[in-house]
Amino acid sequence: MGRMKLREPAEFDFPPEQPGVVARMVRLHLDTFGYAAKEFAKLLRIHEKHLGEFYDLTAKPTVPGLKLRVVR
Repeated sequence: MGRMKLREPAEFDFPPEQPGVVARMVRLHLDTFGYAAKEFAKLLRIHEKHLGEFYDLTAKPTVPGLKLRVVR
């Protein structure tokens, strides 16, 4: 019997995905909607000190000019 391959060739490796959507959503709430970090952490039901640990608070701000509007 032949040996089973345990790993694919390196050329099939993909770079790890860098998450960004959640970090930008956090920045949106802090920068655009005016939430304080303490208040936003409470909404997420986490301790304020974990906000920076779990989410990249250095993420780029959301798209400039992004505004919410009421749709009826």
